[in-house]
Amino acid sequence: MSECKKWGVRAGQSLSMILHPFLIPTYAMLILLFGGTVLSHIPFSLKGFFIAIIVTNTVLLPAVAVWILKLFGLLHSLSLRERSDRIVPIAIVALCYFLCAMMLSGVTGAFLLRRFLFAAMACVLLAFVVNFYWKISLHMIAMGGLVAMLLLMNVSGFGRLPVTTLLVVVMAGALGSARLCLGAHNLAQVAAGFFGGFMLALLAILFIP
Repeated sequence: MSECKKWGVRAGQSLSMILHPFLIPTYAMLILLFGGTVLSHIPFSLKGFFIAIIVTNTVLLPAVAVWILKLFGLLHSLSLRERSDRIVPIAIVALCYFLCAMMLSGVTGAFLLRRFLFAAMACVLLAFVVNFYWKISLHMIAMGGLVAMLLLMNVSGFGRLPVTTLLVVVMAGALGSARLCLGAHNLAQVAAGFFGGFMLALLAILFIP
């Protein structure tokens, strides 16, 4: 493998880790809480409370669950490259998102966070169903959902995030290219992941109470 090719693989792997599906809800929450939206003005202590709940339920618990499954030999790899490896982790992630959304129910100022979590859960359920028949890109489903949220924030007036939205769209394109270069997915799986996540998140945020 040439040195240039090695650097391309390393860059793709690094980007895939930075934009891992487990981390996208946390990035979304940070944007909502600190990125110039209607939630930017809530007290810092309440922001800390939201972040603690979200990181625990959408990052730590799913990561620990996947590690335990690997420890007991129930997964071939922590990267979940095999479709058979994805079924239980995806179900666990969906449950964690649901519980997190329920924990935020009734909390003042959390309606946008709760809606995005339900949208994220809907995206995960999409991945769960499709995974039985096809290997769709989980990375791109997550990025599609994030782009949908940002566009809705701009259109609805709850936030003014044109630069952030453009940056995330560019990053989504770079991530899709990285997944292709790494051989993790083909073009159809990457495109279906992004547009499936985008449309489902759009509908969930608009219509879920």
